[in-house]
Amino acid sequence: MLGISPNPSREAGQLTNMGSLILIGCGAGLTSALLFSVITTGSPLALILYIVAPLPVMIATLGWNHRTGLVASVIGALALMAVFNFYTGVAFFAGIAFPGWLFGYLALLSRETEGGTEWYPPGRILAAIAFYAAGMTILGTFLIGGDYDTYVRGFERIVEAYAKADPQLVAALGGDSSKADLARFLAQVAPPLSAAISVLFSAGLMWIAGKAVERSGRLIRPFPLLRDTEMPRRVVLIFGVAIVLALVLSDFPGLFARITAASLGFAYALQGLAVVHALTLGLGTRIGILSGVYFTLLLIPGWPFAILCVIGLADTFFGWRAKKNARPPLNPTPLV
Repeated sequence: MLGISPNPSREAGQLTNMGSLILIGCGAGLTSALLFSVITTGSPLALILYIVAPLPVMIATLGWNHRTGLVASVIGALALMAVFNFYTGVAFFAGIAFPGWLFGYLALLSRETEGGTEWYPPGRILAAIAFYAAGMTILGTFLIGGDYDTYVRGFERIVEAYAKADPQLVAALGGDSSKADLARFLAQVAPPLSAAISVLFSAGLMWIAGKAVERSGRLIRPFPLLRDTEMPRRVVLIFGVAIVLALVLSDFPGLFARITAASLGFAYALQGLAVVHALTLGLGTRIGILSGVYFTLLLIPGWPFAILCVIGLADTFFGWRAKKNARPPLNPTPLV
């Protein structure tokens, strides 16, 4: 047969490299699965380890390539299926491994333009994080109950379990009648709060993974300027529709709208924090302003994030950062 003979040394090198990537992916997947599984111990440390479970998959994806991250996701899920059961593996893949791989994959996307390589912007990654958090939280509500009444009864069972563990808690809340009210309240606020917290943790873990890979010298893209983070403008329309529906709808439709509004609202709060970083750039009081902002966020969780959300939305409409960047500084100073 006519043709060019393959280069044995080149093929061997490719196989060796592929084998290394598979081993790295297996190690990252098993580490992530182990962090996920320790939640069964119920200790406070286990909760922290559970929160950082996506980190090995993110690092494998950003530091090597998206195939390595995908191997990590699949291996981790298969390991949990073998040790626990099928549903545990699926929960790990959908809630921990796949989003860790997806956000890393998006961060590595690029295209060539006349001005050079254009990388996938952090604002779009933040939007993907918010939508994924909303989708997974909505799916979780169906796992609690297929209809709204069954879903609320699930929270009633949770409250009942806490009441048995601490009877004084129910007495302090006003007796048996308060248990139903508490269950309905938790059914309304717990999923939106969970979605918002998920956005915070996912964005924070992506930042940690990116910094870790950058310092190792394996990050193939420049680390983005997070102060320039801006979600696509069409997300504002979705956010506005979610708020309106959350106010006028009830039961599951209203709950799903609140979940979507909460996840997108928190994403806009993070965008608002980026706006504060950008607008204070070059100011002599910048450190004091940022320290005050972060201290307030830690001291009073809640309303400060709502203010940041408004700032993020306002910048989308009025372009404060763009105007600042277009205006030359009066006293330019070198930045480290």
